[in-house]
Amino acid sequence: MKFKIHSISKKSNDWEAKGIASLVKKMPHHEVTFNNIRATSKNNSQLYSIEKESNLLMSAVENKNTTILWDLKGKQVSSEQFSKNYSRLVVRV
Repeated sequence: MKFKIHSISKKSNDWEAKGIASLVKKMPHHEVTFNNIRATSKNNSQLYSIEKESNLLMSAVENKNTTILWDLKGKQVSSEQFSKNYSRLVVRV
C-alpha cells in the first residue's frame, strides 16, 4: 500500500519529521512519501489563505485515494486507535 503525506507549512516542522519517521518505521512494508505544500504569506487575509491552501492541497490529492486529514486542532488519538480507525476504513473501501 502507498501513503502520500501532504503538509501545508512554511517549512517542515520538527514534530512532522519525527511523526513521519515514526510512521515509516512502523510500516516497513508500505511506501510512504511526503509532500510539503508551501503555506501562503501571513500578509494575506485568513480567508484567502484558507482558500488558496485548500486548492493547492486538493490539487495534490488524487480522487481515487482515501484521504485522512491531520489537524493540530483536531482530536488526538493513539497509534492503536488510529490503527483501529484505519482498519475500519480499509474494510469499507
